[in-house]
Order: sequence, then C-alpha cells, then structure tokens
Amino acid sequence: MAIDSWSAEDSREVLQNYIIAGGYKGKELLERILIMEGTISIINGNNAKVVCEKLAAYFGESFSPEYEKYFKLNFDNPDDNNEIVKSFNEKIKNIEYPQGTNLLEEHFKSLSDHDIQLLIKYMEPSDFVGTICGSSEFVIYTLLKNMSQRYAAMIITEYNARTIQYPIDRIIKIQNKILSLLFDLKAKGEISGK
Repeated sequence: MAIDSWSAEDSREVLQNYIIAGGYKGKELLERILIMEGTISIINGNNAKVVCEKLAAYFGESFSPEYEKYFKLNFDNPDDNNEIVKSFNEKIKNIEYPQGTNLLEEHFKSLSDHDIQLLIKYMEPSDFVGTICGSSEFVIYTLLKNMSQRYAAMIITEYNARTIQYPIDRIIKIQNKILSLLFDLKAKGEISGK
C-alpha cells in the first residue's frame, strides 16, 4: 500500500474503512488501530522513537517503562529533555525561515495555550518537523512550550535526525494542513481563540 502515488492520508482512509468494515471490538480493534497508526507513521517517515511514543500513548503513562525497556528508549530523564529543549530554543533564536512559509504565526497569536494544546493533540507527529522547518521562532516556541518536555525532546530529536531539507512546497502543504485542522476545530467550537 505504501507506494509513491499513495499519501499517508489515503492509506489512513483505506485502513480506517477496513477497520470499520471488519466490525472489530475490544482487543482486536485496538490491535488494528495500532497497526494503522504504526503504518501511517512509517509512511510519514517518522523516527522510530516517535512511532513508539505515539503507539505507547494508547496504553497510558503507566506503560511507558515497559515499552522504553523493550525498545531501549529513554526519554524519562527530565534533565536530558530539558537540556534538549533549552539548547534548541537557543538555536532557533532569530531563525530565518524560507520565504512564504510562515503561514501559522498570525493565527497562533490569537490562540490561548489551551487552544494550542488542543491543536497539538490532533496534529500528526510528522507535521511538527515540517512546521519547525518553515516557521518563525514564535510559532516553534509556542508549539514546544505547550507540549510535555518529553514530547518536545522527541520532536526536536526527530528534527535534528532528518537527513534532507524539506522542500518549500511540502512545508507549505503541512502548514496548510495545520491551518485546515485549526479552522475545523474553530468551526466545531472546540477552539475559540483569545
């Protein structure tokens, strides 16, 4: 299914329809959802640590030590996470972003921290890296301060591990996707703005 002409969104739709049509319940439903989320994350090119964190979120915080032990991950050292975030915040001061890619700043300025946190909840992990690649210091800082230090450290690690620069058209597509999500949440009354 993960061929060049298929996007992650196309794959998600097909897998969701498969799950719905199968009438799964309980453990079988959870297994199918985990398979779908893992597949979409892989198609999006997420770092393995991000994929593991996303899948583990379905099991709650008490499950964290289990999957970290199994996958040999360690994002539980708050000092390490704080240092990663602090160092990155210094790195992005006076960042120059590609022309025409800072589509989010005007909209983010009208949102409360609660609104940003709700938006983050619905964003795909892979979209954070594209957002960081083409946004102002304000947008990046606003996103990072509204997520846990642990998750922020993972996103920054993913950003630093990327092997290619995101093309401007991809950055714009990601930011338009986030704007669309923001407008949908506003239309539903879930996000009100300041």
